[in-house]
Amino acid sequence: EGVPIPWETLAVMADDMRQHGGEEAALMLEVQQDCWLREQDLRQLRGADVKVDRDGAVALELGVVERGESTKTGTRQGALVDFEKPKAALRARKATVGDAEPLFHINIGQYTRAWRRCRAPPGAYLRGALAFDKAQRAIK
Repeated sequence: EGVPIPWETLAVMADDMRQHGGEEAALMLEVQQDCWLREQDLRQLRGADVKVDRDGAVALELGVVERGESTKTGTRQGALVDFEKPKAALRARKATVGDAEPLFHINIGQYTRAWRRCRAPPGAYLRGALAFDKAQRAIK
């Protein structure tokens, strides 16, 4: 499983991904950290799995039995998206992705490469107040 990565570091990594053309990978990272998902869960998500209520709350349906899927904790699971940035992005994505279409258009290999590309030593990301401020803005 590895060592936990602070939320601030993950937020700065997502920002770095975006700056280098990795918008899709950045959104995947934000959704994964917000909902505590594994890569398998990201890969299985389809447009129909994004649920938006009339108040704008967003939830993800995981382990859809009809598609033969499961999660680490079983089938018919769900996750509520907490942070506004991934919530807004998922609402927008739901409007443009078909129900049966994958929610993300890059594969897990591409996502993993984006992760590895920006996984520099922690000091490269946490440069004092600037990095902390950037992280705080990114996760809100």
